[in-house]
Formats: sequence, structure tokens, C-alpha cells
Amino acid sequence: KKGLAVDPESITGYSLLIQSLSDSEIETDIDSLMLKAQESKNLKSLLGSKLVSISPSKALELLSEDNIEDIMNKIVCFKNLNRNEEALSLAKYAIDINPNDVNLWLAAGWNAYDLEKYNDAENFFESAFGCNISCADALFGKGLVMKMVGKDYSYCQRALAEIDSELII
Repeated sequence: KKGLAVDPESITGYSLLIQSLSDSEIETDIDSLMLKAQESKNLKSLLGSKLVSISPSKALELLSEDNIEDIMNKIVCFKNLNRNEEALSLAKYAIDINPNDVNLWLAAGWNAYDLEKYNDAENFFESAFGCNISCADALFGKGLVMKMVGKDYSYCQRALAEIDSELII
């Protein structure tokens, strides 16, 4: 805050300030920080990422769909707000932009799972293997889907046990 006293318009100063603030400090100054964030895409993205867990609806006001990190944060916001259809839709959009990002496939898979769209979820988890063949999250998701629809998931469980013996479907 001392640096901002010298140059109250400094975008870099606000960026450093936002990075250093705790969740409670952000909540206290949320309105002034959101106002200042409007002046810079980077500040919007930074503040939006800090608000994902403490105020997802406010984070959605700041995050863009111009970069994958913001999109991923928006997906988490929608999930935190129980807006899973929107989270799934955004995850599909992001996959079209960056099909090699395993986290996007996983986000789509978990949102489809939460919506009880088990066939879609299984397909998303299988696609995640195309990005990372040894992805424990994809294997766990696929196994959980198979369990929910009554299919044999024992090979998923055995494979998971080899990765981490404490992971149980």
C-alpha cells in the first residue's frame, strides 16, 4: 500500500497489492478493488482468480473467455454456484480452443458426472487419457462413472491401486 501512496494509479502496484491480500482483506476492499480492476485485463484476471472461492459471482464479472486460465476459473465459479450446465458448456468451448489440456477434459467430465450425464462423462474422462495416459483423476472419474451405471470397474480400481493404494472407487 505504501507504493500506491506514491503512485495511486500504478497498475503494477495494484497487481502486487492484490497478490499480497488475504481473502478477508479482499472481501473488505472488494468494491474499490473491482473498480480499479476495470482499468486492466491483467488486474481483472488476477482479482477474478482470487475471488473464485470467496465470491464466485463477482469473479464471473471480471474473468474473460480470452485465455484458458480465466476460462478454467470461470468453470470453477459456475461449479461453486451449482451452475453445472454453464460449467459444462464452457468446458466444451474451452476444449475446442485447447484440446490438449487434460484439466479441461477433466472439468467437462466432472460437470457431466454431476449432471448425471454418465455417457458424456465417461467420454470426457477417456479423452483426458489422450492428453495424459497415466492421469489418476481421469481413471478415477471413468471408474466412478462405470460404477454408477453398473459396469465392471475393477480394472480401473486395479490401475488406480498401482498409482496410489489409497485411491478407492
